[in-house]
Amino acid sequence: MIIKIKSLVFVAGLFMSLNVVAQLPTATKLAKRMHVGVNLGNTFEAICDEDAWGGGKTSQRLIDSVKAAGFNTIRIPTAWFCHSDTITSTINPKWIARVKEGVDY
Repeated sequence: MIIKIKSLVFVAGLFMSLNVVAQLPTATKLAKRMHVGVNLGNTFEAICDEDAWGGGKTSQRLIDSVKAAGFNTIRIPTAWFCHSDTITSTINPKWIARVKEGVDY
């Protein structure tokens, strides 16, 4: 019985996920909305620390200034290895939260 319930939950989750995915814009539609972009390099992909390569910490002020300069798209390369447990392949939740904070700016 437990296996059937787990299977049902999995299938229900799969259908809900497919429903959410169906609502997302296609890559082509997203690309059409992108005009002038900038690369936020030397920050989140820097080895083991956001400012390890001298790029400084990403801030709301930085992102606001990029937008004010006329950019509407930002590429945010991100490294995960130094922020993960190589045995369990678990990423440090603090790092995920920090990257999310930068993306949310």
